Amino acid sequence: MIAESFADYSVFWIPGYRFAKCGFIFWLASPRFKGALMLYDKCIRETLKKAEPIIDSVSAQLAKGDLSAVQKELAPATELLQKHGSEMFAKGMTAAAGAAKLAQEELAKANANAAANADKKD
Repeated sequence: MIAESFADYSVFWIPGYRFAKCGFIFWLASPRFKGALMLYDKCIRETLKKAEPIIDSVSAQLAKGDLSAVQKELAPATELLQKHGSEMFAKGMTAAAGAAKLAQEELAKANANAAANADKKD
């Protein structure tokens, strides 16, 4: 949603953007396609695994109330995010575009199957 809120200002004029966005959200939420799981497995999991030691350390320091140690710990992570953030954003957008296309293809197949079944009943 964060990426979408920034992207919305620059892509709202593209024909079919809202339809593709709805298709992407459907793909993410659909138990049939398991889009959210696929997106997590291919894009998010590795990033979180790399950040796991930092997350654990920061959580422990926050539990102790040591905010200065948290700031020191997050300084390298901020640099890592700045370095790899655009790469991960590009990966996410590529995956989103592919997912939207896949969702459109699957919806077209479902509509064709429904029409074929309706013709068989008649």
